[in-house]
Amino acid sequence: MGERVGAGRAVFQMLVAGVGGQGSVLISHVIADAAIRSGYRVRVGEKFGAAMRGGAVSSHIRMFREGDLAPLIPEGEADAVMALEPLEGLRISSTYLRPGGVVVMNVVPVYPMDVNAGWARYPDVDAIVEGLKGMGARVYTLNATDLAIQAGTAKAMNSVVLGAFYATGVLPIDRGVLLEALMEGVPEGTQEVNRRAFELGERSVR
Repeated sequence: MGERVGAGRAVFQMLVAGVGGQGSVLISHVIADAAIRSGYRVRVGEKFGAAMRGGAVSSHIRMFREGDLAPLIPEGEADAVMALEPLEGLRISSTYLRPGGVVVMNVVPVYPMDVNAGWARYPDVDAIVEGLKGMGARVYTLNATDLAIQAGTAKAMNSVVLGAFYATGVLPIDRGVLLEALMEGVPEGTQEVNRRAFELGERSVR
């Protein structure tokens, strides 16, 4: 494959958005590791909701060539958002995504406690997608949960979304480097299922 979109840029900024238990922190560390292997300096900043499992989780990843940056991306300056959960993807994108930025989103919701209790209503996922497009985002959607089950386990959903995110061409990291970081970053014994998950996500965008 030729040079990636954005390769050689001085700064690339992205967020991974999801809820606790989806593996967003793990996958953000995989991306950061791959960026370091690719010659970038990297800052990662993480924000956690009130509950570790089910609470909002977002990871800021800033890749740069020279100087230094703070861990958190300024509002409205992110190049891309990788959303493991639709509503969290919308929430993070509405704050941080720059005009024309890329969103790759798993369309399977994780309903918050207040929705499960009947106190609130979860927005229609199509409306979430239209809201993102209305902000000027380039949106790629996939049912990453089904594809992860197809790969062997729903727990590999984050790797599916990573594969889809790579396939958009927005991430300035070569495939081999990214896969190497993924194989080293996932738990021992899950490498092959995560490789299959990555490849299914990758093919979903092509």
